[in-house]
Amino acid sequence: MPWMRHQLRGRSVYARVTAEGEFAITNGKVELRYALPAGKSYFAYPGNLKPLADAGPVFPDSASSIVPETDEADSGSAQEIGTPSSSAERASTKATPKTGARAYKGPWCVAYADGSALGNPGPSGLGVVLQAGAQETEIAEHLGRGTNNQAELMAILRAAQKADALGLALELHTDSQYAIGVLTKHWKPKVNQALIAQVKEALARLPAFSLHYVRGHAGHPLNERADTLARDAAGGRH
Repeated sequence: MPWMRHQLRGRSVYARVTAEGEFAITNGKVELRYALPAGKSYFAYPGNLKPLADAGPVFPDSASSIVPETDEADSGSAQEIGTPSSSAERASTKATPKTGARAYKGPWCVAYADGSALGNPGPSGLGVVLQAGAQETEIAEHLGRGTNNQAELMAILRAAQKADALGLALELHTDSQYAIGVLTKHWKPKVNQALIAQVKEALARLPAFSLHYVRGHAGHPLNERADTLARDAAGGRH
């Protein structure tokens, strides 16, 4: 599998990704290297990796030739990182968690949801762009002091509530692998249990839903707009 540059605690690293450019997760973590082709392999939780605006090309697997070692690049002490409970649940970063979601023939809406925390924790906000037919709705909300993960979950909650009010199934896109993990892959969260339960209940009320991972800051206009709404809301500009 190929590699793509990311940021870990201010340092540029190469993260192992799938052919689609999504994290290749093994035992809940992503394989990292600080240099290609030489150097050791380390492992970090995907939630601790940040995309680089100038990430550059995807490097083929042939760019490295060493066997992974078990050294830890990240202790995993951050309490908000969940742990997938089986290899099957780690197989993909995309999910269609509700039974029969793909077969549902009723009307759907499409939403892009993002959360932001200035300081993590710090002032936080959410942004949602939701399209239902020709109608587009933007939601921005200042959430007070919180974490980025909490803001991401709140953004998904607001998207689900809006879809429910419209009576539509929801196709939701998020750049939070944490949110997808705790909502659809049975990751075991150490915090935010009440909020996670609330989001799950809101999604369960919908006729159908699907959650999809979209890489942040990759130029997708609706995801970029949701990110702008979230950051502005966190800063009190909404």
